[in-house]
Amino acid sequence: MNVSELTAGKPIPELTVDIFEAGESRQNRAGIVQNLKARDETGEVEVVLWNDEIGKYSIGDKIKITKGWCNQYQSTLQASSGKFGKIEKIGETKTQTPKAAGQSTTRTVLENHLRPTISEIRGRHKQERQQEASNPEKQEV
Repeated sequence: MNVSELTAGKPIPELTVDIFEAGESRQNRAGIVQNLKARDETGEVEVVLWNDEIGKYSIGDKIKITKGWCNQYQSTLQASSGKFGKIEKIGETKTQTPKAAGQSTTRTVLENHLRPTISEIRGRHKQERQQEASNPEKQEV
C-alpha cells in the first residue's frame, strides 16, 4: 500500500515509509504520544507513536507498518499501528537527512504547531517584555 491510497477510518495492511521529521513526545489522557512525519514516493503522512513505541525510530529510518490503522485529525491523515498492528524499522533512507548533515533535528512544540506548554508561553512573553524594555523608541510617551 502507498501513502496516496490511505483512507481515514480504514485499516493499513502494510505501509513502508521514510521518516523525515520527528516531533516532541507529550503526555495526554491516553498516554504518551509522538508524531513523526514520513513519506514514500506517492506522498506524506503523519505517523503516530504511542507509549513504548516512542524512541525506537528516528529521522532517516525506513519503517513498515503492518496491520495498522489510518485516522484523520484536523484534516491530516495519521497512520499508526493501531490496536493489533506493529511498526518495525526495516532500514535507513539513502538520502541525506538533517541529522547526517550535522544540523539539529530537535524541534520545539511551538515549531511543530502543537499546543505550547505554559512555560513556553511565559518564556516567550518574558522575551517580548525584555525586548520592549531594551528598545526605548517603541515605548509610549
